[in-house]
Order: sequence, then C-alpha cells, then structure tokens
Amino acid sequence: MLERIKQEIARFLWNWFKLDRYAAMQTFRINASEKEITLTATLTGEEKPIEVRAKYRFEREGEKTVLVFDDVRFSREWANNLYNDFVRPEHKRVPLKWHEAAAAKMVL
Repeated sequence: MLERIKQEIARFLWNWFKLDRYAAMQTFRINASEKEITLTATLTGEEKPIEVRAKYRFEREGEKTVLVFDDVRFSREWANNLYNDFVRPEHKRVPLKWHEAAAAKMVL
C-alpha cells in the first residue's frame, strides 16, 4: 500500500511540474527520515540519466498544506545553474488538497 502511495506521489509531482515533455522518470526514492526525495530521469535527447535530490518540508497556509522544496541539487552543473537562475520561489511550493496532504504525510 505504501509503495503505491509513493508511486502516486511521484506521478503527481512529475505532472505538477510538467516534466514529461522534458524527461522520462526512471527512479523515485523517498527518504522520510532525511526528508529527501531522489529521482533519476533521462532528459529528452540524452542517453545518460540525470539525478535530482531535493529536501522537502510541509508548511501550513491557513487551511491548506503546502509541500515546499529546499536545497534542490542536480547531478549536472548546468541544471543547477538553470534551476537557481530561473525557478521562482512560488514554483518551489506545491499546494496540496486535504487528501493529497494526508497521503503525502503518510510516506514523506
């Protein structure tokens, strides 16, 4: 059951950030004790996968729960630069509906 929830969270986040146009996800791991997500993906037109590591935390905004990503790092320097230069702070925050927040908190 928990593994299915993890896969649903992976799919939800992948779709939220609209990444399927740019890459195909291969692995998705959650380290709940470290509050870290690690994934590997193959970028469109590339052969070697890229690894992404992100720390996360939950915040409350009124009645809503928000999943916040901090310290996002890529295995390629150009991707780190692109992320740091162009990803706005509001795009590092994923508002969750109550059932998404409940599921996420079970496994994250």
